[in-house]
Amino acid sequence: MTDTTHLGLPFIEDSQAQKHVTHNEALRILDAVIQIVVDDMTRTAPPPSPAEGQRHVIASGATGAWAGHAAAIATWQDGAWVFLAPKTGWRLWSVADTSIFIFDGGAWQALAPLANDVGQLGVNTTATTPNLLSVKSNAALIAAITTADGGSGDARLQISKQAAANTASVFFSDNYSGRAEFGLTGDDHFRLKVSPDGASWQDAFVIDKSTGNVAFHGFSDAAAMRSGLGLIKQVSLADATADRVMTTGAFGLGGNVINLTAAQSANASRPTGFYYCNGCSNMPTAGNGWLFVQQLASDYCIFQFANASDGKRYTGELLNNVWTGWTRQFMRIGSNATGKWTIDPNGWQICTQSINVAAGAFTNSAWGSYRDCGSWALPANFSAIYGAWGQVVDGAVGSRSGYASYIYATFSSVSLYVSSPQNSPDSSTFTINAVVMGLAA
Repeated sequence: MTDTTHLGLPFIEDSQAQKHVTHNEALRILDAVIQIVVDDMTRTAPPPSPAEGQRHVIASGATGAWAGHAAAIATWQDGAWVFLAPKTGWRLWSVADTSIFIFDGGAWQALAPLANDVGQLGVNTTATTPNLLSVKSNAALIAAITTADGGSGDARLQISKQAAANTASVFFSDNYSGRAEFGLTGDDHFRLKVSPDGASWQDAFVIDKSTGNVAFHGFSDAAAMRSGLGLIKQVSLADATADRVMTTGAFGLGGNVINLTAAQSANASRPTGFYYCNGCSNMPTAGNGWLFVQQLASDYCIFQFANASDGKRYTGELLNNVWTGWTRQFMRIGSNATGKWTIDPNGWQICTQSINVAAGAFTNSAWGSYRDCGSWALPANFSAIYGAWGQVVDGAVGSRSGYASYIYATFSSVSLYVSSPQNSPDSSTFTINAVVMGLAA
């Protein structure tokens, strides 16, 4: 045996001449392989002007003086390259890579890849089962690889569980006693739950995986949900306490709004809201209807009433607890097959219609002649009539000279007559423009 087993250091033989040569060769090998630091590991050709002791790991496909020495450590000594073939387990530091490499018997491997499948890892602490990764730090950072560095620019942390019944969550503790947890705990709905002691747990909210609906304090406990949100429902339909949850129908326009009966007054001070006057007193008109009250002060309310049957609207004020009276709102205009009608806010109504009269004979008398032209069913009824008149016109010549129209009106219809000072006047077709004015029913 002429060399050592591991480093291949030459032995000094018995009676060997020039022992110093062999000894110096062994020292050079030790100098090259102990605490190995190489400049780089990617060269395939020697550098042009190496310094004494300069070392490199020769990359695959080397040429020139390095040909055939892939993975070897090349050291420039005494003006020539010396090659050391690594053995399994050798370790070195690469300056260019700022990393430790280990020779696995076939190639150099960075220490990081060898750590890809470690059983457990502790950072500033000891990792133990089941916490195979343990970190003791005041902060932790996960930064995205930018697109300039070949990354996507995103940063995402994934926690994956085996099946729906398992848990994938983030757990928050007070001195290792659980206080809050969010994630997929026991199913695939997203939950946030809390605990006062680490033993008893309560869902704060649950987000359904399919619909996205949010249930507070669990899926079905509605009362606990409202309580958890600090929401208390109204104790009655008229409950006006601040921050209460509105009960279905309260102050609304549904069938369950607050009813004001005969024992109650429509114009009494009450909380802001919608009401239904069902036979109550002091309404602006007969019949039931909707009442909106705006209470600005205990002695100041504004009222708006809409009759349920005919839609008529009225306003009124209770100012300093003194009622100012109801006033009709809006100018209303309408028409139907028998004419047009207009009602102003005070209830005055005008009905109009152009009535075509067929040709027919007049009845002669001592003072002239007249003709009964039939009746006109008014487009809207009156409660009082204060005027009715008509103008006789001919479509070709305008107002027919000498003709007069007489109208006898009731609250719902009008009788039409036409007179002339002549006997047997022109009996061809003509038109009566009729107008009736009064108070709407």
